Amino acid sequence: MAHVHRAPFIVPALTKHTATVIMAHGLGDNGAGWMSLAQNWRRRGKFDEVAFIFPNAPMIPITVNFGMTMPGWYDITKLGRDLDFEEALRSQDEPGILRSRDYFNTLIKEQVEKGIKPSRIVIGGFSQGGAMSLFTGITNKEKLGGVFGLSCYLLLSDKIKNYIPEDYPNKKTPIFLAHGTDDNIVPYAFGSASSKTIKELGIDNVEFHSYPGLDHGAEPDEINDLEIFLQKNFQLLANHTVTIYAHNRHPKMALNDAVAISGFFVNGLFRHPLDFYSSVGPTLSELTFGLCGESFVPERDIGDLTGKVVFVTGGNTGLGKETVFQLAHHQPSRIYLAARNEDKAREAMTSIQDNFASPVDIRYIPLDLTSFKSIQAAAKQFTEDCDRLDILILNAGVMGSPAITTEDGFEIQMGTNHIGHFLLTKLLLPTLQETVASAIPAPDVRVVTVASLAYTLCTPSKVMMPTSALLEASTWTRYGASKAANIIFAAELARRYPDILSVSVHPGMVASELYERARAVNPVLGTALVAAGSIFFRSVRSGALNQLWAAGAKRNLLTNGAYYAPVGIQGTRNEYATNEEMGKRLWEWTEEQIGEILAAAETK
Repeated sequence: MAHVHRAPFIVPALTKHTATVIMAHGLGDNGAGWMSLAQNWRRRGKFDEVAFIFPNAPMIPITVNFGMTMPGWYDITKLGRDLDFEEALRSQDEPGILRSRDYFNTLIKEQVEKGIKPSRIVIGGFSQGGAMSLFTGITNKEKLGGVFGLSCYLLLSDKIKNYIPEDYPNKKTPIFLAHGTDDNIVPYAFGSASSKTIKELGIDNVEFHSYPGLDHGAEPDEINDLEIFLQKNFQLLANHTVTIYAHNRHPKMALNDAVAISGFFVNGLFRHPLDFYSSVGPTLSELTFGLCGESFVPERDIGDLTGKVVFVTGGNTGLGKETVFQLAHHQPSRIYLAARNEDKAREAMTSIQDNFASPVDIRYIPLDLTSFKSIQAAAKQFTEDCDRLDILILNAGVMGSPAITTEDGFEIQMGTNHIGHFLLTKLLLPTLQETVASAIPAPDVRVVTVASLAYTLCTPSKVMMPTSALLEASTWTRYGASKAANIIFAAELARRYPDILSVSVHPGMVASELYERARAVNPVLGTALVAAGSIFFRSVRSGALNQLWAAGAKRNLLTNGAYYAPVGIQGTRNEYATNEEMGKRLWEWTEEQIGEILAAAETK
């Protein structure tokens, strides 16, 4: 018997489509039955970048309906409050379940072919639709963004292990379960037992919500909890430039951000005064229009770079672009400009080149630090093109991002600023070491990590938090954790590879695109930045001085593993730079996090 699916109902994204929710209906219903949910979110300005797909089940004979046909994802032979869970397991329509799973997978594949990453697809549903979504999500070959099930249970739970891929891509995928205590169709015990079984499968990221007095249906509190789950796992990401509407911000999170921003200034003024006073506001040179105050002048103080190869991440804009521009004046053999946006990278290369009478060898390398695949491809491209690397500047970063994850499942600020750069550095280490070995008369290979005074927003205990816990922290605690990790990493790299000069630097508070993007996604920060911008910020040119100093000043002026405030002021009491045990733990923790993802990818 052919199983025909009518075309799904679709509520399209209002802005650029970057994510998809597939929500399946229950027995006897159709896709239109849940469309009002998406339409309500639309009216309230929620999930504008998300497309909602409401598939229609085929018409099939249903045993409990006396064999008559009705919309169903699989046949049901028994139903009701008194049904035993073990008995239900013995009477499941396995062929029908697998048939519907294949259809759900087709819907997912169609979204991927449209350019939506699997990690940006959430699948869920109600009753039968929820049960199918749980089974499809857990057994899927792609790492999905999330799974939710309302008033449902786990299908084929006694044999589901047979259908889970060996690499278990959805072991860490967040799952939301909701069930009414008075459900007379799918007993509450089914939902509770399913939650337990899912956890026994090794999936820890499971939420189980109970709703007293609710029968086989939905209620406002349940829908609100689902909305929070989706917000937490989506946060409207579009090419990693996020738009969050002010009225969507959770008041507690907004308050936490405001407290963090205030704490940053208080901490700076009273606990880290040297860092603070050297980092905020226009420089003395800027205030005096260049008449005094510059102890480091790139044109004068950067040494000859003839024959040297430079690699700069995020070199297409802001500090990275200024760094490439200044280093290009000192005759390097080649500069690699690594960035995610090729158009901006090409524009930057052209604008830099326009300032030179003769060609400068600047080469573009595509690099998205939120994607291990992209990082591996960038390292491969570089090593195939070049056999030496003298200066690696880890400049790229994100700031003030909402609680979202990278393609590989890490909190986006930690994943981009630290973990992505860690992996890139590890992949380039053989080339760095070969350059050290071939150096005559003495090696001068450097890795400069752009950190921030924002490390003060984080305590050591929060640097290596699990992603789920980090996502619950405030925006600025998360950013501070990533910047603390930068400092720890730079110091540990110096300990493990002492022939390589590795330091971390704070550029100061700079009026760069990084702050502009943070302003766009964070209304609290936006207000603070408008008020403080002219007082606390310095130019991009001044902001780049510290990393230029670290990259090009005489080697004997720098201490390996140190952290520097601008320009060249060593933070001798910075615990993140001096704590060897912390450095060892972060290095091993990061290797373990990366290893799990890469091992899973290799088995695919």
